[in-house]
Amino acid sequence: MISSLSRFSAPARAGTWWEFKTPVFLGVVYLSATVDAVPFARVWPTLLLFLAAFVPLAAFVCVINDMTDLADDLKAGKVNRLAGRSDVFKLCWLGGCLAAGSVAAMLCFRGNAPALAVYLANWLAFAAYSLPPLRLKQRGFPGVVADACGGMLLPALWSALLLKAPLPPLFLALLAIWSFTFGLRGILYHQLGDVDSDRLAGTRTLVVRMGADRVARLVACVFFPAEVVSLSFLLWMAGSIFVLPLLAAYALGQMSLWRWLRISTVLIRPKPRSRLALLRYYQLWFPLTFILALSLHNPWALVLVPLHAVLFPDTWRRFGQHRQDIRHNLRYPPDWNDLNSATR
Repeated sequence: MISSLSRFSAPARAGTWWEFKTPVFLGVVYLSATVDAVPFARVWPTLLLFLAAFVPLAAFVCVINDMTDLADDLKAGKVNRLAGRSDVFKLCWLGGCLAAGSVAAMLCFRGNAPALAVYLANWLAFAAYSLPPLRLKQRGFPGVVADACGGMLLPALWSALLLKAPLPPLFLALLAIWSFTFGLRGILYHQLGDVDSDRLAGTRTLVVRMGADRVARLVACVFFPAEVVSLSFLLWMAGSIFVLPLLAAYALGQMSLWRWLRISTVLIRPKPRSRLALLRYYQLWFPLTFILALSLHNPWALVLVPLHAVLFPDTWRRFGQHRQDIRHNLRYPPDWNDLNSATR
């Protein structure tokens, strides 16, 4: 039964977005609540509303992507979870996502026209990204912009607006810049990892058009600095005493990963034993910062810590595993020169 359920749910590709993005957007909810001093009694229902609206949207993105990429994935030899499935199965999945999204739009955004408008724009952005005749995915920079908007910018905005709080326009502008630039970095990281298969399939992504070196320079000189500056101002606007200690904890963790596990941090170029810069901060330390900030006004907010551990177990499991590996290497330091020679 478990195998059948896993096979049936495969088109949703939850493993590619649930732990990667969901805690980040929940962190945006907590950050927004901290900035506007929203009581925790209004925060936890917003968390539930966000999950109810986000899950069908994220599943729709994966289903429509696989449906429209079948031919290209076959050429490139890439896994496609809808390959070999019947048309009825595909239409059932697509119809289910649309139906669930419609229910979410009616129930989760009742009396919240700004958030509803951004939510609907989120669906349209991904439809334009994948579906012909637009199919922005194959149109270079417009495709990257569409993915960054649909994958980060718009969800960050409607998750903040779900609180129905009078958030400062400056805060929303900074939130838009930060989420957009991080979204750009995320899609370009993905395209760099797929550049060979995209060339083989004839998919004209931005990395294929511009070349990896030019894209890497663009990220390093423009997108990443804008992401860091906007994030810094957002954290400053929150004014929480937990911001700097948890930033320091993240930085210390990254240095420890390199020093004792040889796991490096990269801005954009995927490589063995590396992780995307700031990703772990956004997944773990960012939401935790503002859970702690909310707990100063209502200790019940601390319930969100074990809730995140239950909802996103892999994120927390990897964190614990890295701690154990570091402790082991502290006791028994490896000879990295010998290990590197053995792997070459």
